[in-house]
Amino acid sequence: MAASPLLLEHLSEQDLRFLAEATGQGEGAQAVERLRRAPEQVEVLLDDPRLFAELSRVEEWLARVTPFLLFQVFLRQALRDLASTSYASELAGPRMRVPVFDTPELVRFLADRQRRDYLALLLASFTRASSGRIWVRTPRGPRRMRVSELDLRRMKELARVVDARDRFLVYRRIGDLALFLSGVFAEHVARLSATPLDWLEEEGRRYYELAADQEGANLSGWRQVLESLASDFRRARRVLNFASWRYFRGWQERLFGTPV
Repeated sequence: MAASPLLLEHLSEQDLRFLAEATGQGEGAQAVERLRRAPEQVEVLLDDPRLFAELSRVEEWLARVTPFLLFQVFLRQALRDLASTSYASELAGPRMRVPVFDTPELVRFLADRQRRDYLALLLASFTRASSGRIWVRTPRGPRRMRVSELDLRRMKELARVVDARDRFLVYRRIGDLALFLSGVFAEHVARLSATPLDWLEEEGRRYYELAADQEGANLSGWRQVLESLASDFRRARRVLNFASWRYFRGWQERLFGTPV
């Protein structure tokens, strides 16, 4: 199997060392160098269940691996677990979950490697979400605007005033945020926010469609994935909710901070 071009770009030396040691490929710099020369082997090793088992033995995951590798491991474990069960629970209200028998559709969605890579990058990016003030142009002249990557309202305000050349990045980030909040923080949203999950799904679809229509979608190589997220947002949300509920429930705020 050919390796995803993203893998060696986003995996650190620490990641490759962990990958080699956890799967019995050796230790030290020589093992890391062997993996760098064989990216197709890295792709295969990432599916080894021993990675998830090793990470499950510790609580401080990010002391051992980068966020990208952590979520690659979690999502690949989610694919295996979904393939071996007939249903996945769905949030039906605060502290209320019901079984939904749609796992074959979730498996088909997550089995696509490009979509899986995108979701791993999305999750990793929210471990370091930024906020602050930036200068924007308005009809009344330049002004400073406060933005936060975890605040959907402020991100939508930014989308209305940002330069045309930057719209792709903002539209895509709003889609990412809607997916992240409705997938990883679904319980938080349902319990504490006036924002309904259905509305987040609508916003996510809308902004992924807008992002996919921008030239930046072609330049980034993500157009096909963005189109699939727009048309299949609910399955993407269900996949993230399954993984977060199953593997890092109670750890969301330590990994990502508290959403607005």
